Amino acid sequence: MFGRKIVTIATAGILSTFGVTGADAASIGWNYQGVGGVGLNPGDVAGAPGFAQANWNNHLGAGQGAGTTPFGPLVDDGGSPTGVNVSSWTVSTANSWQYGDTSSPDAILLNDFNDKDPSLTFTGLNSVFSGSYTVVVYYGNNEWNITNPFSVLTVNGSSQDVQTGDLFANVGYVMNTDNGATDSNYAVFTGVTGDTLNVSMDASGGNNGISAIQITDVPEPGSLALLGLGGLAMLRRRRG
Repeated sequence: MFGRKIVTIATAGILSTFGVTGADAASIGWNYQGVGGVGLNPGDVAGAPGFAQANWNNHLGAGQGAGTTPFGPLVDDGGSPTGVNVSSWTVSTANSWQYGDTSSPDAILLNDFNDKDPSLTFTGLNSVFSGSYTVVVYYGNNEWNITNPFSVLTVNGSSQDVQTGDLFANVGYVMNTDNGATDSNYAVFTGVTGDTLNVSMDASGGNNGISAIQITDVPEPGSLALLGLGGLAMLRRRRG
């Protein structure tokens, strides 16, 4: 019991150093709700492993086009209003698609996606995040059976090539880890800064679109694991 308590305190101290303590952690989720689509209820918990949250903000599109802006204030994962708003949302062509799977909150999150070439701007990030933050972008398409359905996903000037994949019911959450070499349905951008956040997806003429966006100060699950291992290593050295 005594050793377990030491590890817990050490890990908490490491997380506090990186600004991700329970008291400080925050997450804001934006969810695209398409024509005839089903939105998430406040108590629905959805999101990729390590990022799941409740209180997603459903933003209804205007027909198959972009939704009305400004939109907000957005609430955080605890349901409290923040100073963050969606100030702009544009598409090159009004279009949207659905997989037709609403069997779970996660399926609903990835069910609808808006294209073509969606671009969203969020403002007021500094009212919630005092330093850098992580952005998780979820995406999909209605052409997962074609060859190379590539897109370029850009978050505040940092880009990843992504290749959209099969529907969630068949594959679950698949993170983009190889710059588009294989199918995925979400990408993670760390170390993002700025009071204004722009997220865009260049579909290169395909029907690839954005389903949801998360802004959080919780790092990638792999980073947390490394921090925990680092804390254990320090304890071992001290005890040695």
